[in-house]
Amino acid sequence: AGISWLQRWAMAQGKTGEFFKGEPRTPEFGLKAAGIDAE
Repeated sequence: AGISWLQRWAMAQGKTGEFFKGEPRTPEFGLKAAGIDAE
């Protein structure tokens, strides 16, 4: 899985915050499995 090519492109273009609005949130169990507290 991981981020999509579109997300990689957006980050390379310096897009932040508003651009990614509406993207699905990572489920709590996924964050816990990855050992991180937040996205």
